[in-house]
Amino acid sequence: IHPLIISATFLNIQVMVNKYYGINALGIYAAVAMLETTSIMLLMAAMKTFYMPTLGQLKTHGEKEGFVNKVLSLLIVAVLPFIIILMFGAKYILWLLFSKEFQAGTDILAVQSMAMLAQVFSWCYAMFLLHEGRYRTYFFIDAVWATFLSCSIWYVASSDFPLTAVSVMYFTGSLLSLVLYLVITHRIYGKGMLIRRNAVLGLVSLATILLAYFISQSGTVLIQVAFVLFISACFYYYILTHYKKISG
Repeated sequence: IHPLIISATFLNIQVMVNKYYGINALGIYAAVAMLETTSIMLLMAAMKTFYMPTLGQLKTHGEKEGFVNKVLSLLIVAVLPFIIILMFGAKYILWLLFSKEFQAGTDILAVQSMAMLAQVFSWCYAMFLLHEGRYRTYFFIDAVWATFLSCSIWYVASSDFPLTAVSVMYFTGSLLSLVLYLVITHRIYGKGMLIRRNAVLGLVSLATILLAYFISQSGTVLIQVAFVLFISACFYYYILTHYKKISG
């Protein structure tokens, strides 16, 4: 039932985009959604072969908590370059992979890519719930997310909001999913499922991508280049100084 609901939700989004915005807008949104989902799938596919088997080998809950936080740290650090590249390179990526006409989706891709940060949190906890055999909890959270996504996108689409609002709702739905996973795993397994370092790292990353979006939309080319170089330097410094903490 779970994959049917998720697939139906994404199909329903495309149906609503086509109905309220037209076939051209659907083509742009489908291209944007494909880029975002492909990027996150590449990251998660690489991690899943390491995450799930290792969880199965750990015996105590404390060991599992530590491992989940370790993987979460790695994913937060790894997803930021994906988001920054999609956000600042949206115009050129859409032109290179599709055509000049798809550059109208630059703003949409910039917003849609921000959801990837929340998705790495949700993915870690979702896989942990599956490992623990809590299928109903996993299904419940994703069902709530799917319902919210369908209803919110129907509202903005039927109310003549711009197409960017669809991606805003997608980002908001990803944040809702993150909150649900955090609250429920905290109630079931305790606060050790999210250590303070990851909470701070997540909040700093969220602030960074929100600032990046603002600069990508309103900043000059010089400011955008300076910001990307600054973030790259901070990213490199963090890797150097925290590598042992993350991987140790």
